Amino acid sequence: MRPISRLAAVLKGVANYGNPFEISLRRLFTRDGEMRIVDRRTKVSVRASRGSYQMFSETWYDHDYDVAGCPVRENDIVADIGANQGFFTCYAAQMGARVYAFEPNPATFGVLERNIARNGFGERVLAKCVAVADFEGETDLICSQFLGGGADTIDAAHAKAVTSFGRLEKRLPVKVARLRSLVPADLRVRLLKMDCEGAELAILKDLANPKQFDSMAIEFHPDAYSVEHLIRTILDFGTHQVWVRHRNIVHAIRNDVLLEFAKRPI
Repeated sequence: MRPISRLAAVLKGVANYGNPFEISLRRLFTRDGEMRIVDRRTKVSVRASRGSYQMFSETWYDHDYDVAGCPVRENDIVADIGANQGFFTCYAAQMGARVYAFEPNPATFGVLERNIARNGFGERVLAKCVAVADFEGETDLICSQFLGGGADTIDAAHAKAVTSFGRLEKRLPVKVARLRSLVPADLRVRLLKMDCEGAELAILKDLANPKQFDSMAIEFHPDAYSVEHLIRTILDFGTHQVWVRHRNIVHAIRNDVLLEFAKRPI
């Protein structure tokens, strides 16, 4: 990194984080274990694995899952599939949303629960230790320490790609459920966020009523399926437009929500 870029990164960290020097020391002098991350503006504080700190920044400061034209509002319903340690769950909860959060790894789920509790979000978040897919039952969760545990997957193709970067740690039997059995059908969901390491396309194809979701923010994984296939699936619903492809995230917005946004005065 060039000196001016490094300086810009340091200044950005000081502006965003409530504990920038603590984070810097952990990054410089440790390779694993937990670290504390505090958002300066809201004072939300999470514990996270050393290898996953960048995911907090991507959610809170790069706004990877914020869908333009469809902001999350007070008391909106949000579904977080692949909640991991709770970065997005806490982000949505501090905006006043009610969050359905799903994470299949029991150890990671424990961190998620503690991050929810330490920030007082317990009444706003319903968290379940389950993998979301297009079937009910059990399957193996293939775990790796790549990205600090943020690449655990039930998809064999994605697991093969992940283990080329990080050592396969273990396989865990986990519960699996369809989204239609986890989120009541009569709820209007403002945002469906998915980062479930290769299972996204199968979940999309299994949606009982795509119109239930005002918007979607989906991290795609090309080793499991093509992004073209993902986008075509969304367009074939006939209810949503693909609003933007942001880095490795696809944003979609329901047609009527997009039209309402277009009517707003500039």
